[in-house]
Amino acid sequence: MSHYTHLSIEEREKSRVMLEQGISIRAIARILVRSPSTISREFNRNSYASGSYAAHHAQKKYLKRKSKCGKKAILQSNEQAKNYVIDRLDLMWTPEQISGRAKLEKQPFSISYNTIYRAVHSGILPIDIKKKMRFMNKHKKRKSSNDNRGKIPNTINISQRPSGCINRSRFGHFESDTVLGMRKTGLLGTHVERKSGL
Repeated sequence: MSHYTHLSIEEREKSRVMLEQGISIRAIARILVRSPSTISREFNRNSYASGSYAAHHAQKKYLKRKSKCGKKAILQSNEQAKNYVIDRLDLMWTPEQISGRAKLEKQPFSISYNTIYRAVHSGILPIDIKKKMRFMNKHKKRKSSNDNRGKIPNTINISQRPSGCINRSRFGHFESDTVLGMRKTGLLGTHVERKSGL
């Protein structure tokens, strides 16, 4: 997908014509090479109160909003940055990927992944709750300094177990391990009895 710029008056006019022809939002997005959420947002934000959509009216509303932008956070004041981020969140990109890609593409704005996380958390970015939870959970994990993945609580280290376990002279002591699949989709658990090796 090419980098985001707001819909031009020409794109708005094409959208209007296609909408009147009964073409779906997804099809319009595909034709204009835009995210379906961008087209949906365009119709929701820039239509008349009656629900009808006109390109010149949409352009006026956009320019009016743009002129009101003051010293606000980038995702509230910069429509281009906001739509760039929303389009990529819709494609299930992480805030880290979005921030990094914006730098790589030399976008005319700079945005940190923390700004994106804050905007998601505060509701500035209109994304569905499932995506919001996915990103917020990742952010919480990232912030955790003590990573306990793979650790079973209240376990006794093998060196603290009875000598029959350590020298493998007594039956009934097991070692367990888990292996996470390459794509993190499967998990394999192994349990081996220490004396018999089975």
